Amino acid sequence: MRVGFIVDGEAEYRALPGVYERLGVTATLLAPLKSDIQPLAPLRQIIGAVRIPLRIMRARGADLVIVLIDRETRDECAGAIASSIESALVQSCPLRISVVIKNRRFENWLLADPDALQQLKGRFKLESGHRSQIEPDKADHVDGLALLKRIVRQHDYSKVKDAVQILSRADPARMARNSRSFRRLMRVLGHGKYLSQSRLP
Repeated sequence: MRVGFIVDGEAEYRALPGVYERLGVTATLLAPLKSDIQPLAPLRQIIGAVRIPLRIMRARGADLVIVLIDRETRDECAGAIASSIESALVQSCPLRISVVIKNRRFENWLLADPDALQQLKGRFKLESGHRSQIEPDKADHVDGLALLKRIVRQHDYSKVKDAVQILSRADPARMARNSRSFRRLMRVLGHGKYLSQSRLP
């Protein structure tokens, strides 16, 4: 199976391929496409932003396209958000499409493996109090960007460069233990551990 990603940010576009080989799935993962998806925009605007990238993925031979979108400040259930977007997309494109909502942002996934941050000691100062906000299974419930900005050393946090560094070291199994929304991605990708559910680590 060939799987493509459509992402809503430069950080995802640059960093996500760095973790492909460690995801533990049998699918062939295509290079992501970035689209100007505004997570809080009306549904019609989101659909419009994804149409052209979907056509490109179809031309690349994708069997499944995963659309990654931040939840941001939406109050609705992530599953309900994903279902409404999927339903609209399926009507406009003859592809298998799954929407995965990052809860609340990509930075929550970056935090989900504290050991990866620990390896970057020159860049991040991760203390036990920070870990307790992430483990166990709490990475989706913190302000991920604010926490990364607090623990970064020296210069300001770089959403793109630091994301690339973190994901180049991250272990998807550890990320999945601490982020339900990341487990949802693993389930959609067909990871054996999450084929039947993504609620439990």
